Amino acid sequence: MGFIKFIFIMILGYYLLKLIARLVAPSLFKYAARKTEEHFKQQFGQHGQPGNESQNIGEVTVDARGKKNDRGKEEIGEYIEFEEIE
Repeated sequence: MGFIKFIFIMILGYYLLKLIARLVAPSLFKYAARKTEEHFKQQFGQHGQPGNESQNIGEVTVDARGKKNDRGKEEIGEYIEFEEIE
């Protein structure tokens, strides 16, 4: 009788733990996601970018950084024409 009671308690405990996990897990995931988002905003957010506050939403700005090398003018190698041998 003691073994059956032990098995019953284990099954009941498993289902209770499963129910509690189903109720608590979404709030834990939301909390972890919110903390991770705050961490990323702190490291990569507006702290290191001056001028973000003055730019309006939808406004487009272009920062000229200099000329890029034209890749078409660079010679990578010579062209070799192959002939098919029959």
